[in-house]
Amino acid sequence: SMAQKLSLAHSLTPKGEDPSTGFGGLAQNLIGDLKMDFDGTDHGIGWGLSVLVTPLPWLSFGLAYSGSTTSYFEGPLSFTAYNEAITSEEDLRKLAGQVGYKLPTRMTLSQGLPHSLHCGVSAAIGSRVEVGLDVRLWFYNFLLRQILQPSYDDGPGKEPLTKESLSRSKDFTLSWQVAAGVLFRPIASYPNLELMVGAGYDQSPLPDHTYTLDNPNLSHAKLSAGVRWRINRQWRLSAGYLLNLYISRDITNSETSPPTNVKVSSHSHSPALAMTY
Repeated sequence: SMAQKLSLAHSLTPKGEDPSTGFGGLAQNLIGDLKMDFDGTDHGIGWGLSVLVTPLPWLSFGLAYSGSTTSYFEGPLSFTAYNEAITSEEDLRKLAGQVGYKLPTRMTLSQGLPHSLHCGVSAAIGSRVEVGLDVRLWFYNFLLRQILQPSYDDGPGKEPLTKESLSRSKDFTLSWQVAAGVLFRPIASYPNLELMVGAGYDQSPLPDHTYTLDNPNLSHAKLSAGVRWRINRQWRLSAGYLLNLYISRDITNSETSPPTNVKVSSHSHSPALAMTY
């Protein structure tokens, strides 16, 4: 699903022309900004290759590669006017029809899933301690544009919103993740009890100038802790906690329409409890 705010003056004005003149400016004065809601689905096949090497009983190396897959999400499209005088989508579509235009009812969103490379190493230090390190590269830098193709119902009326006006440059950069963790068995005579701690960092692929609120991807650091009790050969009880600390952004160079110049920061807490068989 996706929600996007549309400035009609910019969306309906050809590149290089003044958005305050022509139909774009007229629509902006008559209707104002719109909220576009999209909910699409797709099914596809992905692929990958991996290898695990254990040169010593206490040491393992892993390497995995996942191929890129292009997704085509297709589904219904709805609009909401920020103008309080337009109380329903039906009224909005009637108003567009009165000036000789119509709004799309469905859309196809094309967005690729990037190539990725994952590598890791784990080592057992005696019988009570295990350590691991994981590094992942996501090649978002090959995905430069998000394609939005609107579809209209049959009938009279011009079709103002087009693939050219809705599609957006993303200019993604290389994303990377690194994580490390330690597992400790505190009671030598009872190895079924395990304590775990970890830390990591996730670098966002989204640059400031194409940042949008429908995809608020922020770089963040991660801290985690957990405990696991192997009750017997079949049952295992686990509890964990994850803290995400999102790196603040102060965006002043937005190229989106309307501009997304925002100052944003956040954090999240994720407790978990599981009984597995």
